[in-house]
Amino acid sequence: MKIVVNLLAFEEIRTENVRLLCEFLVHPYPKVRSETAEYLYVFLQSADLGFETEAVENILLETEWSTADVQVAMEAANEVVHHFTSSMTLNAETL
Repeated sequence: MKIVVNLLAFEEIRTENVRLLCEFLVHPYPKVRSETAEYLYVFLQSADLGFETEAVENILLETEWSTADVQVAMEAANEVVHHFTSSMTLNAETL
């Protein structure tokens, strides 16, 4: 999980890693989901990905990853993926 999160720093492979990240955020074990969300949040706080990550950070903070059922986690993970992919698309268009 930490490898997937850290690879988000590389724009060339970010899309593939965001999809893999989703698998960790919807993992059947709540501990894996919460650890992934926490590590991703800390990573986003310290990394400059070239686009605004505040919406993703808010989703990570507002979702109860350790107590939510898989369906709630799936909805939140899909929002995270949507924000990542839309932000990457907007960033690519401005270049």
